[in-house]
Amino acid sequence: FPVTIPWEEVIPDYLATPINNLAASLNIKPETYLLPLLCGLSGTFKRGTRLIVDQRLGFELSPQIYGTIVAPSSQKKSPALNAVGLKPLSLLQSKANDSYQTALAQYRQDYARYKSLTGDDLETEFPDGPPKEPTMEVYFSDSLTVEGLLSDISKQERGISIFNDELSGFFAGLNQYKKSGNDAQKFLELYDGKSTLIQRKKDGPTFIENPIISITG
Repeated sequence: FPVTIPWEEVIPDYLATPINNLAASLNIKPETYLLPLLCGLSGTFKRGTRLIVDQRLGFELSPQIYGTIVAPSSQKKSPALNAVGLKPLSLLQSKANDSYQTALAQYRQDYARYKSLTGDDLETEFPDGPPKEPTMEVYFSDSLTVEGLLSDISKQERGISIFNDELSGFFAGLNQYKKSGNDAQKFLELYDGKSTLIQRKKDGPTFIENPIISITG
């Protein structure tokens, strides 16, 4: 039987009204818009965020969401996914890129200055050693390996959202760079938001506390 969601009890009216209006304009269910919205938002939480379900029992959950829209072809799934899921994160990613490019230009200038100095001048101007190369904050991705995903998350405070217009491509891509692997199992473990340890030959181990990953498609 079809389920009717009491929108006024689930989300604020200032979100429920435009979602219902958008859905009505395309003649699709409002849930088609709500799902990518919630999934996209869940990927922006700060790492370590936990939902306390029962403090007495120590029952906690990660706020991340794995969600999928299941419908026949030509049912306008992509417009909803892009409008309320991918587009807002794209705007945030654009701002993050601008900030990164500014920081990168400053880093290159500082590094050139660092290399030009010696002796007391170097120690006085750079008492903490060489300048650190900046990293770009990543809000979303549509194709990456588990290792690459965890590497990006380890460099920032927030989580990351994965958007795939066709999730079948995401599943088909698991372990594509390995003869054998456990990508599927790893994503199931990451769903619980459990802390993980990355072992790298070059950089050594990296501990990632309660990573947050959202998957939508």
